[in-house]
Amino acid sequence: MRFYILPKLLAIRFLMSQENIDSLSTVFAGDSGNDLDALTSGLPVILVKNASRDVYQATFDKLKSMGLQERLYLAKGNFMEMNGNYAAGVLEGLAHFFPETANWLKYYAIDEVGQAKNRPPHTNFM
Repeated sequence: MRFYILPKLLAIRFLMSQENIDSLSTVFAGDSGNDLDALTSGLPVILVKNASRDVYQATFDKLKSMGLQERLYLAKGNFMEMNGNYAAGVLEGLAHFFPETANWLKYYAIDEVGQAKNRPPHTNFM
């Protein structure tokens, strides 16, 4: 059996092509050096708060040289009382690029005991 390692950006571009998704409707989130090809591709990107300063600087410098620094969102924390690290940073960034996401997240937020604050009568996600 053979295994191949593909760059993340190649996989993203393949999926975008297969599903006919444009680049401004695609967001990549990352935090480390192995994400740099996608982070500096020109796609809208989220750097989560726990990303290293070196990765942030390399990403910012490259996007600035391309005139695309507005496509970089650096998670700050405090979005919906979350810290901006890991998945919290991804959610924060999605809300930045797609503001309608923030409304959905706030509507379905979890309360202190782990229950959804607003429950739809029935939701079929499949």
